[in-house]
Amino acid sequence: MLYKLGQYTQNEAVKRLAICMYRSCGQMIDPFGSQGEQLQQTNFAQHGDMSNVYKLRGGYSEQWTVFWITAHFLHAAAQFTEMGIDLDDIQTKK
Repeated sequence: MLYKLGQYTQNEAVKRLAICMYRSCGQMIDPFGSQGEQLQQTNFAQHGDMSNVYKLRGGYSEQWTVFWITAHFLHAAAQFTEMGIDLDDIQTKK
């Protein structure tokens, strides 16, 4: 929808943002359509001793597979296809 808005308003920046969002959703999806918990690149903790924030760190968990990211990616791909936009062009477009 954001890409379509960029088309309607002839705003290339909005279209580029939509493509960037699409690419971001598709990162780290494995060949079977699974994507583990997103990378945690900030200090993060849900339990344990959290009194010293310098001991907290991000990580990656494949045990908690979140399919909503994959679903967003596939939904966006379907929308681009419905608009007649070639997905190969989107993957290589700067």
